[in-house]
Amino acid sequence: MLRSTPNPKAAPLLADGISLHEAVEAFERELIFSRLERHGGNVKAARESLGLAKATFHRYMKRLGIAVRGMRARSERRCARPLGRQGRRP
Repeated sequence: MLRSTPNPKAAPLLADGISLHEAVEAFERELIFSRLERHGGNVKAARESLGLAKATFHRYMKRLGIAVRGMRARSERRCARPLGRQGRRP
């Protein structure tokens, strides 16, 4: 059975011009960032909460351009924790 109205949480992914690949990649990136934030930047806890093996999780992070340094997860498109002056934690 088809729904007559889309899920409101999916609205940003339903924009015209976005491909399925781009939508899936955006979802994966946001999910990984949300888990890293929930677990205070703890990569092991984040990957375990997603049920992923270490190598698989790191492969996702590499593909999505996510780098973890210390307690900060950074990406070209989004930063999990904003950096203060000179790249230090505020």
